Amino acid sequence: MTRWEWNAGVVVPVIGIFGYFLGLWLAPAGAFHRIVLSEQGVIELGTAAFYVAAAALAVALASKARGSVPQGYRVLYILFALAALFVALEELSYGQHLLGWDSPEWFAAHNTKQETNLHNLLGSKPGRMLYDVGHVIFPIGCIVVPLALMRRRGAYTPGHWSFYLLPRAQLMTVVILAGLLGLVRKVAPMEQASIAGLGELVEFYWGLAALLYVGTLWQRLILSDRTAQRRVLAA
Repeated sequence: MTRWEWNAGVVVPVIGIFGYFLGLWLAPAGAFHRIVLSEQGVIELGTAAFYVAAAALAVALASKARGSVPQGYRVLYILFALAALFVALEELSYGQHLLGWDSPEWFAAHNTKQETNLHNLLGSKPGRMLYDVGHVIFPIGCIVVPLALMRRRGAYTPGHWSFYLLPRAQLMTVVILAGLLGLVRKVAPMEQASIAGLGELVEFYWGLAALLYVGTLWQRLILSDRTAQRRVLAA
């Protein structure tokens, strides 16, 4: 891993976990909830910011990789950007809490939190389904498949699909931490898990993983290519 991948994918997430629970333990409960866990707190806004940044970087990747990456993969980058932007808007309830407007009558009646979003409709079933899917997609895509492909000849080389779509080990720490948090949330009493904001913290780390994912592809497909070109010119 490069230095930024090590710092962003390993050092910062580990320090973040310790800092979060230290703040949860030491800070007054009301202040911690207001600053960190509220709808306008660090976790909610940070999660949305990660997804917005991932969406913007994915669009830039699709544009910058023109000519060096097959078009089909660039289309997937755009689809990823749209999905990331959708998640960000859902996290922000489309700006409701930031701008302070009330939910339309239909959402107020059918949304479990009276918010303008889709994941809290139908008794929050869409949100729970996406949460469960995340606990499958992230480990498979960021841990299981990369580990399997690392032993195969030709993987992660130009022309192989993994070169354009998969991380290596860069996201493993973040995804493992999110999985451990999800496990603690599952076995802990519901009230304690809610007070600790474990579900929100899992989503925060998934947002970080989404941004690191695109950043890893950017490093591989754009920055490394530029470095190689400079070396050729220098020679």
